[in-house]
Amino acid sequence: MSLLCAVEQYIEDCVARGLSASTVRWYRWILMTFGEWCGSMRIGEVDPRVVRRYLAYVRDRSAYPDREERGGKVSRSTVAGIVRAIRAFGGWCEREGLVAGCWCEKLNPPKTKKPLPKCLSASQVERLLKSAASRRNQTMLLFMVDTGVRLSEVCGLRRDDVDIELCVARVDGKTGQRFVAFAEFVGERLVELWNLVDSEWAFCAESGDPLAPQAVRSVFRRWGNRVGVHVSPHRLRHTCAVMFLENGGDALTLQTLLGHSDISTTRVYVGMSMRQIRSVHRRASPAERWHDAQLPLLELGPDR
Repeated sequence: MSLLCAVEQYIEDCVARGLSASTVRWYRWILMTFGEWCGSMRIGEVDPRVVRRYLAYVRDRSAYPDREERGGKVSRSTVAGIVRAIRAFGGWCEREGLVAGCWCEKLNPPKTKKPLPKCLSASQVERLLKSAASRRNQTMLLFMVDTGVRLSEVCGLRRDDVDIELCVARVDGKTGQRFVAFAEFVGERLVELWNLVDSEWAFCAESGDPLAPQAVRSVFRRWGNRVGVHVSPHRLRHTCAVMFLENGGDALTLQTLLGHSDISTTRVYVGMSMRQIRSVHRRASPAERWHDAQLPLLELGPDR
């Protein structure tokens, strides 16, 4: 069997196992690029030397030009991701009986320095809230900083996924569906927003269609430039996490709310109920501090 054929079968298996669309795209991109570099090579001809030569090529030739680069070369974090993807593929090949032994057991990703997450201060969040160009943008920021949802999750959130009475929302994330809690104050702002526009989506474009992730990034970039605050959807997620813990929330509940999926995180799901999550969030809600901040009541406004 050719290497590229094995890659296609592995991608089909990833889809069948329910991996997220973004993860499948990431694996497909990495492994198809690897397979194209290997040319007509058969899966049985791949060995650690082939993979090491490919990794050297990646480092020296910038095979992934649209990833973060340092000095014209692919970053160490990108190389580490490539190694992890190839190792996962090699392990699958061994389990499927396509190769006699795993040819990538001794491949270790390069060590990378993980930067500390950057977040906004309470005063920066308040400056953004008070300078919002529209009610949608203001409400979306409140919801994101209060729940820590990912950009893809807020763009795909439907009104039917939100229970205003219970102050919880069901989001479809990287690891499947989960529930997040939000402050009653945020729920009130959601209802006010929905009364102004007819759409099935919790946050929508002027046309009523769902927001595109790139459009949301642009909104926050222009918004931040206007008030001198560097803000992005993922920075709001970090901000939620830091403020939640500072306000008395515990790390185990936070891991559940954020939907982290590594082994150490998975253990914290055992025994945790939605009632526990909602109770803790009510006490530690990041957005609750702005309940009495006299935020301006805005019109629906343009998407800017």
